[in-house]
Amino acid sequence: MPSVPHALTGSDWRPVQGAHAWTLLAIAVTGSIGQYAVTDAFKRGQASLIAPFEYTALAWGLGLDWLFWRSAAAADRG
Repeated sequence: MPSVPHALTGSDWRPVQGAHAWTLLAIAVTGSIGQYAVTDAFKRGQASLIAPFEYTALAWGLGLDWLFWRSAAAADRG
């Protein structure tokens, strides 16, 4: 049964295939390592020095999106 958030996205969800398991595992492992690294950086360094790097995440995401998929961000893609 579809949920309300699913209906709001308007996406066409398809079940995850077994062939994608290694990709999903790699995403989970690298995401966990990244989160640990950020947490450790805040533990070891000054928050005022490290926090600005957190704000660059959006810029990095947009840049990597364009680099890998040549997809530019837009307010409305509809």
